[in-house]
Amino acid sequence: MHRAAKILAAVLWFSLLGAGVMWGRSQGYGMVDLARITYEHIAQHPYAPLAYIVIYTLRPLIFFPAMWLTILSGSLFGLWGGIAYTIIGENLSASLAYVLGRFFASDEGGGRLGMMAHWRNLLDEQAFTSVLILRVIYAPFDVVNYGCGLLSVPWIPYALATLIGIMPGLVTFVSFGASVDFGEFLRNYQHFSPGELFDARQLLISGILLVSSLGFAFIVHRRHKRRLPIANSD
Repeated sequence: MHRAAKILAAVLWFSLLGAGVMWGRSQGYGMVDLARITYEHIAQHPYAPLAYIVIYTLRPLIFFPAMWLTILSGSLFGLWGGIAYTIIGENLSASLAYVLGRFFASDEGGGRLGMMAHWRNLLDEQAFTSVLILRVIYAPFDVVNYGCGLLSVPWIPYALATLIGIMPGLVTFVSFGASVDFGEFLRNYQHFSPGELFDARQLLISGILLVSSLGFAFIVHRRHKRRLPIANSD
């Protein structure tokens, strides 16, 4: 079922991309022009934050990488707006994938899920701590979401651990997005300079946050390596 879902998502994405490219060519737009128009339309629309949250929430249905939406929020809404909207969208996204996992749990059979089957006892006994560690060490976001649903992890500890555990990565990637002026790049991509594209101060902050979060993730990974099967997969 997971493979079929990926194939369906790929077909949907290519269909949407193809339709967009065909429309752009009919209007005389190239790929960069189409990206610029889309970006500027979203950035200037009063309902952009709501649209962003809805898109982020539905993201698990098409397996679009969460990281790219998180980075985009910083560019569209700035640091604080991006953090606020991404907190809402990312948590709703995690909950949607969890609910879908619970829905298909009886069909998939938790005991036949390979690596995830080894999580069952640990997640039953220490759900909050285990999910929190998986978030902090940057375990694959959707794998954890669907896996916790399939294994029927209690929702409250799952949701609380997700809310707390995603924050280091969320703030880091939103900060990076806030340091990049994508609109200026798309308007003048043939003549842009790094000084025009990046906010050096915000980029420095993003770098510090990234190094700190990766260092923290490494420490947590080493400390709990024996406890979590996913940490022993390397």
